[in-house]
Amino acid sequence: MIVWKEGAPMPVNSCADYPMSWKPVLDRNSRPLYLALARQLADDVMKPYRPYVDELVYQLYRNGNTQLTKKVKGELLRLLFVDTRFDKVVRPLEVGLMFSASSLAKCFAGTQKKIAYPLLE
Repeated sequence: MIVWKEGAPMPVNSCADYPMSWKPVLDRNSRPLYLALARQLADDVMKPYRPYVDELVYQLYRNGNTQLTKKVKGELLRLLFVDTRFDKVVRPLEVGLMFSASSLAKCFAGTQKKIAYPLLE
């Protein structure tokens, strides 16, 4: 859990500026348009996984790691193997990403109504 002094700005993104509604922005400068929309959808699909990264980056920052060194890169890569909980099962984050992407495809196919995301504890 991330804890900091009340009133102090958090050094990493708190996700407060990222609502979870998907309203595509049609920018005429983003060509081809279908790729721009795909990037926006991919960003929204990844948002529920952001707290995992934010917490790790905050811990690294608190420990004085402000540069991207080999050690820090290793810590960030280990994030792929952090346990994530889905309803009744626990999976590594890397597998959880694939699980969420698969459930998104099922939503597009009409066989599922909700994207499967990990439960945040």
